[in-house]
Amino acid sequence: MRGYRWLIAIWATVAVFVVITAIRSHQVGVPLRDPSGSIFRLRFALSLLLFGVLILADAVFRSRRGGFSVPKVFAEMRRRWPRERLALALSGLLAYHLIYICYRNLKSWVAFRPDQDDALLRFDKWLFFGNSPAVLLHDLLGRDVAAHVLAVIYESFSVMVPVSFVAA
Repeated sequence: MRGYRWLIAIWATVAVFVVITAIRSHQVGVPLRDPSGSIFRLRFALSLLLFGVLILADAVFRSRRGGFSVPKVFAEMRRRWPRERLALALSGLLAYHLIYICYRNLKSWVAFRPDQDDALLRFDKWLFFGNSPAVLLHDLLGRDVAAHVLAVIYESFSVMVPVSFVAA
């Protein structure tokens, strides 16, 4: 059990996020939602599909030595992905998606705390010597191409994390 302390810590963190999210949901009176309606139905399914494709591609690549055969591919998959390793990887993928759902819900409820928005804006302006960081960023990078590039980078995070996890 000593070797799995990190896994226990991960699931304890997930549990804390789920509890905080449930409490906050009750406080603001907004039910938990699957933001954009695709995290479990689409993104999780795509992550699992990509995971399977990469496992298969790895097994095909590794088993081609000495002649290709389907039984060799499946034997290589069983050798590289015993049940325990597969369960740990799938557990990590599920943990990420649960945390992400909690994060998206918590983030959407910030609008119910306008007093914090004002305090954060004052702090931002203090950090930037009385200037709005948004205006400075737009003045520095422009309002056209840079805005689209930054939006793509921001949006790609929720795709790149599971893809990177699965690819690794």
